[in-house]
Amino acid sequence: MFQQESYSRLKTYLAIDPLRLDEALMQTPSILQEVAENTADALQIRDAAKNDLEVATSRAKDQIRIALTDNGKAPSEQKVDSMVPSHSQVIQYTSAYESAKRDALLWQFLVDHMKEKSSTLRRIAELITSGYMSANSAYTQRRDEINELRQRASEPEPEGQRFRKRGSR
Repeated sequence: MFQQESYSRLKTYLAIDPLRLDEALMQTPSILQEVAENTADALQIRDAAKNDLEVATSRAKDQIRIALTDNGKAPSEQKVDSMVPSHSQVIQYTSAYESAKRDALLWQFLVDHMKEKSSTLRRIAELITSGYMSANSAYTQRRDEINELRQRASEPEPEGQRFRKRGSR
């Protein structure tokens, strides 16, 4: 994949941590810029791969026509067209183009999701500014979740479930 490490790193920024809103608000514009630049590069690679495939297809058609010409009689276009997909160079460039299309699509999805995150952060900031929501509500929610997990962990397990969870018979 095009820029696999960068994609994986940038994808982690999609999550919104209510306890780190300030950091997210400050980082999002530069991260969105980096994602957009990588997306533009991926689109350029996709377009170049498409062009390479078209050139390879054209060359393959010429080679097939020359190979099939019998006593000055040219083969039908239908026969040439049917043989092009199995030409080795066409197979190679088709694979490269399909891979480049996938990469460009994934990068485009990342741009879209980063824009959505930016919009969500903006809405959360507006809710906090208007007093509808407080920054402490995230702490309260997190504390409630931790307390609930602790409570579940301290409860004794029924005998039959303990064995199923551990995989014993």
